[in-house]
Amino acid sequence: MATTTKTANVYQKLLTARAKFLEANVEKTGKNMHLSFKYFELEDIVPTAIRIFNEVGLIPVVNFTADVATMNIINTDNPEESVPFVAPFNQIAPIVSNAGKQATNEKLSVLPSPICAATCI
Repeated sequence: MATTTKTANVYQKLLTARAKFLEANVEKTGKNMHLSFKYFELEDIVPTAIRIFNEVGLIPVVNFTADVATMNIINTDNPEESVPFVAPFNQIAPIVSNAGKQATNEKLSVLPSPICAATCI
């Protein structure tokens, strides 16, 4: 008689992964000195989460569109099983400012050059 091995479904594995993450006692390394609180940095969470997902047989697949970020948690034993986590996403334009460059150029234009400073005294 053939024996069958039943593997945990994606939800059971996700519950196991969450419990293991809590047991890992991940430390918060981010510090907000102004408001006096600590927070998780990505480097606090990601290595532990990836290790645990590997142990329990899950893989996170992340996708970004113009307005939505999605992470599908996929059961590696049965890839048809997945749990999607969806969040709004807005791309933030980089902050570009010439104020510092402009202030430096203005200061340099009113000060004597280093060559003149040494020879024009």
